[in-house]
Amino acid sequence: MRTDSPFKTWDGLLDHARENPGQLKWATAAPRGLAHIATEAAFRQETVSAVFVPFGGGAEAVTALLGGHIDAVVASGYGPHLEAGSIRLLIETGPEPIPEAPEIPTFKERGYPLAIPAAYGLFGPAGLPGEVVAWWETLLKEMTVGPRYETFLKTLHGHRFFEDSAAFTRTVVTGYREIGRQIELLGLQP
Repeated sequence: MRTDSPFKTWDGLLDHARENPGQLKWATAAPRGLAHIATEAAFRQETVSAVFVPFGGGAEAVTALLGGHIDAVVASGYGPHLEAGSIRLLIETGPEPIPEAPEIPTFKERGYPLAIPAAYGLFGPAGLPGEVVAWWETLLKEMTVGPRYETFLKTLHGHRFFEDSAAFTRTVVTGYREIGRQIELLGLQP
């Protein structure tokens, strides 16, 4: 949300959308991406009718927000705009609170169908030898506690997140199954 937006809270945005069906215009960095599907599922649960405006990327969507062409953006690249004071956060779409803003509700707290963290992962072909997987796990775990990673997290306003191969595989498989289920329920198939 822009800081001059009349919407001060997530509930305020939802109330406005319910009172004005089809008037709320919003976007994400990727049409039919995780943020789009998760937010559509949340709106459906909240009985909100809003207009999704597709853009080619997060920068275009944020530019449209800052220019007043849309009302809200669901994206991860908000850090510089938050620091500049040009946007306000209303909700975290993942399961964990935002460290800099623990008072902001999360999709998980609200009980929405999808509250999956946006995470970077390293994938390899099936059947990699155990020692290769263990080598990568050790390297990545060490990386996530280093000073460069800390700078990366601060820049993106991200969360520290590490899972070993088995746990990350379960997270991805479970997440993709639920995303697929929501795509069907929302009628977002191509």
